[in-house]
Amino acid sequence: MVAQTEVGTAFVRITKRFGTLTREQLLEQITRMNRSVSVSWLDRFDQPALLQYLERLLRQDEPRSSESVWVRDPRNPAITQAVPSLY
Repeated sequence: MVAQTEVGTAFVRITKRFGTLTREQLLEQITRMNRSVSVSWLDRFDQPALLQYLERLLRQDEPRSSESVWVRDPRNPAITQAVPSLY
């Protein structure tokens, strides 16, 4: 689950672009933008997580600029595993 402010921001951005989406429409938009993901895999996630994922896909699709920003959820660590160097 994502923070409420992030869900709100993603919801507003997605609503402006697509209108209010049902869960099925949300899954359709995600699979349209990322053709390698399956609906059966996406079904494991709740609506806020799907909104966050669609928001990330939308951000990746826009041109790079100072306005193109994606903020990592602070509850998800940037580094999940440390592997010792061989050198």
